Amino acid sequence: MTGFVRRPGITLAVVALAITLVLAWQTALLVAFPELGRSLGASGSDLQWILDVYPVVLACLLVPAGALGDRYGHKRVLRIGLVVFVAATIGVAVSHSVGVVIALRAVTAIGAALVFPSTLAAITTSFPPAQRARGVAVWTTAAVLGGFGGVLYAGVVLELYPFPV
Repeated sequence: MTGFVRRPGITLAVVALAITLVLAWQTALLVAFPELGRSLGASGSDLQWILDVYPVVLACLLVPAGALGDRYGHKRVLRIGLVVFVAATIGVAVSHSVGVVIALRAVTAIGAALVFPSTLAAITTSFPPAQRARGVAVWTTAAVLGGFGGVLYAGVVLELYPFPV
């Protein structure tokens, strides 16, 4: 057991929030991308790295991160992933250097890679087989809403607090 089993409702809420954050971060960047590039004075190559480093690192680390969860416990890996993800996200928000933004986006992807497989493992260990489909449906809905929510959130933030150019 990975420590999720006792309170499946709370587990599902935490898992939904975690997956929402991870996907909202990627889509929020797409809205903020032009202003971020101007603010940092980024070249075309820099912009490509800022945009692509997150999905590339995430994709490369999903399977190894799942193995880490299997070995050391998905609850622990989920917690570590969220801490890494949030800390690096804050770092990106306050950074004024293209290189630092690219590096921290890679770190956020490491955190996201730790979160993704652990969220699905939490569902499979917290719910009996008859209810797992409902848990996965909530997870999927949270992922989709995270994607849309990131776009909306970034739009509101940019309207209220535009990047200094």
